[in-house]
Amino acid sequence: MIGVQTHFTDRQKAVQNATNKAAFKNISHAAFSIRKLSAARVGRAPHGKPSAPGTAPHTHRGAFYRRALWTDVNRKKQDAVIGFRKSVIGMAASMHEHGLPDKSRKFTFPKRPTVGPALEDSLPRIGDQWKGSIGA
Repeated sequence: MIGVQTHFTDRQKAVQNATNKAAFKNISHAAFSIRKLSAARVGRAPHGKPSAPGTAPHTHRGAFYRRALWTDVNRKKQDAVIGFRKSVIGMAASMHEHGLPDKSRKFTFPKRPTVGPALEDSLPRIGDQWKGSIGA
């Protein structure tokens, strides 16, 4: 007769907790990294000189446009929002980012994206951040 004895330790909860902790850390790091890169793209220009279409908008008031850039990370949903606060800068940043028409003034802002290109530039680094983040 052959006998086999096994012992099983359930570590599923510990692994899930480590995964959640690493996910929040990595998502937070990625979000703030994208915000920093977006803010660096916003240059300062002399008064009356707009940025070229297709490039990030200029700020004419020092760091005003960069200060309006906001990041919020949600631990439960494991997601992040990066963008310009409407309460600070109004709809101008959205119109620049997407090239939306301003119906009240009867003209269209040329597309001057800021956050989108920063996200695209950061994608290769974001995946690498996850390697080894839960201990294995």
